[in-house]
Amino acid sequence: MHAEIEKLGGDVDVDEKMDDDEPAMETEDVVEDDGFTVPQYESGEDYENQSELKMKAADSKNAGNLEDALESYNGAVTAAPPSALLLSNRAIVLEKLGHYKAAELDCKLALEQNPDSAKALKTRGKLRFEHLNDWEGALG
Repeated sequence: MHAEIEKLGGDVDVDEKMDDDEPAMETEDVVEDDGFTVPQYESGEDYENQSELKMKAADSKNAGNLEDALESYNGAVTAAPPSALLLSNRAIVLEKLGHYKAAELDCKLALEQNPDSAKALKTRGKLRFEHLNDWEGALG
């Protein structure tokens, strides 16, 4: 790591150099799993209810009422098989509420359905870069 920094023109203090064979121990900015979980789809095909809940969630999110938006998104996810877009939208609300691990799970599920989902990729990248300290994972 230090060799790369120096190669790019950076300066590494000799006293602060670590043995590159030893893993770095990071003690600050570690995100713990807060144990927060959201319901996932199990069964049912109430697409009409899902559509109504998605609209209600979007209205709540736009009004800044994130708790109500999350409640509506949860209902929409459990009403019928959720789309990648629905899971991505819930992930955005979860991220804004500080539930980073749950948000990352929704991004993972969205990308399993649609690996090209721009919203899920963007949200997962933001989560990993800004909140989960997974800078390399933010690129993938």
